[in-house]
Amino acid sequence: MNYKIRRILDFESHYYHIIYGIQNLFVWFKIIWLDRNWDHEYFYELLLFKIRRMIFHRESGCVLPYEGEEIDLKYMKICEKLLYEIIHKGEDFNQEEYKKIEDKTKYWDNVHKRERKIRHLLFYIFEQKLDYWWD
Repeated sequence: MNYKIRRILDFESHYYHIIYGIQNLFVWFKIIWLDRNWDHEYFYELLLFKIRRMIFHRESGCVLPYEGEEIDLKYMKICEKLLYEIIHKGEDFNQEEYKKIEDKTKYWDNVHKRERKIRHLLFYIFEQKLDYWWD
């Protein structure tokens, strides 16, 4: 039988994809609802959510073990930490310590340099490893 016809007649596969798609609508609903096209920082929230789902998927045993799985998982967790750092960069800000700083411009320059380094590392890891994270 022709592959395309066999695929169309494969009702079990269609049922699985429909159920999985509906589940994804519920899982992603809050993330999509909060997304705003003008908010560039929310892009990192989307990435963080996706990376966390991928980590959970790997750790829960849904993927057959393969050579290099531990390394892939390690890099995913590094990306998770980097994304968390980018998103929550201002939460550890201490007003009292900031008042004591003499050169505030230099302080903010260092903050922005650190953020650029984190972003650079994050996207470097994506560039090198992302293609290997899909099963």
